[in-house]
Amino acid sequence: MTASHELRLITLYAICARLFFITLIVSASLLPPFDSSHKTILPAANPRSLFDVFVGSLLRWDEFYFADASRNGYQYEHEWAFFPGPSWARRLVRSVWSIGGRRTISSLSEALFTGALTNCFTVWSARILYLLSVECTGSASVARISALLSLLPSSPAVIFHVGYTEPLFNLCSYMGMLKCVNAKWAQASFYFMLANSFRSNGVLLAGFVLWGLIADPFLRKQKIPLLNFLKSILYVAITIAPFVYHQFTAWVTFCQDDGLSVEWCKRFPPLIYSHVQATYWNVGFLRYWTPSQIPNFLICSPPLLLLFWSSTDVISRLFRSHTQSGLAKQASMVLPHMVPHAIHAIVLTSWILVAAHTQIILRLASSMPFLYWSAARLILEQPKLGAWWVGWSVTWGCISSILWAVFLPPA
Repeated sequence: MTASHELRLITLYAICARLFFITLIVSASLLPPFDSSHKTILPAANPRSLFDVFVGSLLRWDEFYFADASRNGYQYEHEWAFFPGPSWARRLVRSVWSIGGRRTISSLSEALFTGALTNCFTVWSARILYLLSVECTGSASVARISALLSLLPSSPAVIFHVGYTEPLFNLCSYMGMLKCVNAKWAQASFYFMLANSFRSNGVLLAGFVLWGLIADPFLRKQKIPLLNFLKSILYVAITIAPFVYHQFTAWVTFCQDDGLSVEWCKRFPPLIYSHVQATYWNVGFLRYWTPSQIPNFLICSPPLLLLFWSSTDVISRLFRSHTQSGLAKQASMVLPHMVPHAIHAIVLTSWILVAAHTQIILRLASSMPFLYWSAARLILEQPKLGAWWVGWSVTWGCISSILWAVFLPPA
């Protein structure tokens, strides 16, 4: 089967997955919602109108923050937890919409338009994931299974349905990772920069550039040119630029008035992101490790366990091969492409486990191709465990979509 044929099939399956989850979410939206915030935007909605039900299903949770910040800027301190990428994207949508003298796009039309773009990004991401998987695993079958598994992520309502951060973050991350495999570091850093403008964990993507320019040649016992060090500094700076910009903008906003007494301004470094996460979401080392959070740990245990198991296995194999025969003498060249993904997975997963709301892994894991490669490995090497993974993905995917529709966590 040719690559073009594989991509056509993946596109078809992605569209089918979209239709399934849209149908499920819209159907579940007919149930009484736990919260009625969306009705403040749809005051005249007809509860029997399928269109109004569909539009209403787009208005949940962080969607309100993104929509408000894009129109009014950051008005409250806690809104600085959200990076500027979604606001920039929505303003771009409004600018494009107004070309030709059209009237200003309404909030509802904007929600519909961003939802449609999300669909396109989701399909595109599946295609890029397939291409990336072929390069990193060296197996078309693993790439196919991985791309199909990505259509059953652990948070489909967020990934597929609305204008959240994940769809574009995932796409830009995949694109940057693919450019890294092809040693196109400038292009990779550009895509990683775009990804970082949507989510704070995008700063970790700089590790892929550092791996390719510094760590991989070092492990191969190759001489590292000075130019590689200079490039790595430049490309890492490009990757993390949105994070630095966001923190600097907040510092200028809050810390330049001597009459204001803002506690986090006196810290070093003065990061509003850390302050907001700790103050408004109680994020911190082991703060989430309380008996009341045991259900959330259980819900997110499948991706956590899979990522820890697979990443430690790949890294241990790297060190065994390096100490026994040298990385440069390996028979297979697939492993080096997998290693930065394994390191990225174990670093991000460890941080989420001990210093974040742990169930956020249900959303962030979708940006890690390594998760889907690990699940594909289960299916091929341990079919019973692979069947359990697929069963959990389908079951939790459906449940989380229904919970989203009725405005219940986790979201």
